[in-house]
Parts: sequence; structure tokens; C-alpha cells
Amino acid sequence: MKKSISLILLLAIIVGCFSFISYRSKYFASDLKVAILVPDVVDDNFIGPMVSDAAKQLKSQGITADIVECKGDNYRIRMTEAATSHEMVVCVGRYFWEIGDVSREYPSVKFVWMNNTVERPEDYPNLENVTFYENQGSYIAGYLAAAMTESGVIGIVVSENNSSAVRYAAGFIQGAKAVNSSIDVVTVLAGTGDLEGGRLPAMAAINRDADVLLEVGFGTSVGFFQAAKENDVYVIGTDTDKKLALPQYDDLILCSVRKNIGRAIVRVITRYDDYSQFSGGKNISVGMNDGYVEVTYGGDYSAQLVDENLVSQLVYLKDSIISQAITVDQTTKVIDKALVVSGYEETDDVEDTGSVTSGTGEDGGDEPLIVPDK
Repeated sequence: MKKSISLILLLAIIVGCFSFISYRSKYFASDLKVAILVPDVVDDNFIGPMVSDAAKQLKSQGITADIVECKGDNYRIRMTEAATSHEMVVCVGRYFWEIGDVSREYPSVKFVWMNNTVERPEDYPNLENVTFYENQGSYIAGYLAAAMTESGVIGIVVSENNSSAVRYAAGFIQGAKAVNSSIDVVTVLAGTGDLEGGRLPAMAAINRDADVLLEVGFGTSVGFFQAAKENDVYVIGTDTDKKLALPQYDDLILCSVRKNIGRAIVRVITRYDDYSQFSGGKNISVGMNDGYVEVTYGGDYSAQLVDENLVSQLVYLKDSIISQAITVDQTTKVIDKALVVSGYEETDDVEDTGSVTSGTGEDGGDEPLIVPDK
């Protein structure tokens, strides 16, 4: 009897070992080869750290994750080269606008356009597009800006008019107007002559009394931040945690609306590697619900400029957005009407920047909640 029990235990251990080896083989010895394309040199690119961390995580799982630095040009050639030697090609950012055409040339390769989308995703069956609900984070940023302003004027300074910028602006204005429906929002768009990294557009907003600025699309260009520092105004960053990316301006950055691009890259690739799931022909949008969009305040050594009571209110807002108690706008015409600063000239100065109606989202949401003091 004891021998029988021992034999059964031995067989169970052997089966368990084979199962574990099989699991490790699946998890650590993937044969998937992925190319991750970025516009510039990783060390010079403000999204570089996120991409590098994503590649390291993928490699730890046995996936071949090659980072391809396009260095500012030849995007189509780099995509083509990557497609000839990889099963999946992930392109990060707006410069890869020819990805749809390239995906048609390589129908057996899986393509992913991260942080952007083609106009008709259904026309490209082997291309998955991933965009972010920036408006969810910028709603919180707008609420914070309206709570912090002393002049009653806040600003949105945008590097270019695109769908991401529109979502940022829509959420920001709606959040601000949830605090004060009569608040003035100055919107400035950088023109083609913006050679100082946003300095002149920032000054245009500051000269109109804006004392809290949302920067959209300037990356780590220091012109915008230098203008804010010289004029003692607060800044809210976007895309990455600007308190960490630009520590020299830590004392004027309230927070940042961070898009977790690295997390999204890992999700798309591992979902395909582990479960053969791929959303070709679709645009997948991700937001605060799973941590793909978040409001950040730097690290342990960063200056904390927002008091704890207000931070707790912002957390309440986040929970309300995730639970859909607050529906956040995704569209606005405000950037179409923005003041344009091109070189040293200002054009199209439009005073009416409050084109987003406070209180209703795209789906007819309820009046936004005014967070009680805690």
C-alpha cells in the first residue's frame, strides 16, 4: 500500500514538473519577433524610457523585442525593413502615417500603430490602432487648473492641431468649467515658425493673463517651460511625467497627464503571444480604467505643489470617471478657433474659447460632479 502511494506521488510530481516546464517554455521561450519603431534616438525621445522598459519586460518573457530608431527620417523604409524580419511591427507616434500602406504590402505581418489611428481602420485587417482617452486625465487637470488659478484665466498651448490635442483640450475645458463655469480659457496653437520649442505660444497665453498652462505636444522642448518659469506661472504637463523628465522645472509643474505607452505596448504584444489575440482592422482606445492614462506628481523627491485636500478631490474625480459617473467630452472646436502664433506674428485671435459645453459628454452625460471638500 505504501509503495502504491509512493508511486502515485512520484507520478504526480513528474506530471507537475512537465507541466511547469511546458509553462516556462511557453512563457520564457517565445519565438515571437517584434520590432518597436520610434521616431528618434531613444535617449533623445521623451517616450524613450517607456519604450525601453517595455522592451526589457518583453525580453524577460522570452520575446525578441528589437527597438528601431528611425532618427527623424525614412519612416517607410524602416517599417518595410522591420516587416521583412519580424512577425509584428509596432510603430509609436504620428510620424508613421504610411503604416496603412505598408501593412497592405505585408499582409502576413501584424502591424500596430501606437498612439494614433488610420481614418478607416476596417480597411487594414492586419493593422491594430491604439489610442488613449487623454480627455479623462485632462478633465482632472482642468479641474486642478481652475482650482489653482488666481487670475481666473487658464491656458491651453498646443503644438499642432490633431485628434490627441482635441481630446486633451475637450477634457481640460470641461473639468475647469466644473469648478467655475465662467472661467476664461485661452487657447494658443503654435504655427510653423515655432522655432523655440513653444516659448512664443506660451508667452501669448501668459500675456493674456493665464497663470496655469496645459502644454500639449511639446515633449521636452524647454522653450515652453522656460517662458513659464520666467513669468512665474504653473504648468501641467502631458504624455509623460514632466516633473521627472524635466526636473529643472519641477517647482512650476503641478502634475502631468501621463499616457502609459509602455504598458500598452506590452499588453498588445503579450496578448498576441499568449492568446493569439490581435485586433486587426480596429482602433482600440484605452484610458484611466486600467492605468493607461493617469495623473502623476513626480517621484519621492519632487516638489509637491498641490495640497492633500485637493489631491483627494482629484482622486474622487478619477473614481467618478472610471465608474462613468462623469462622462468626459472627447471633441471640441476650440483649437480650430485658437490664437495662432507663427514666428513672431500672431494671427486669428479668437476670444471665444469656451466652445465646450460644461456638463454634457458626447453621449449626453449628466452634469459633472462638484467634488465636496473633505
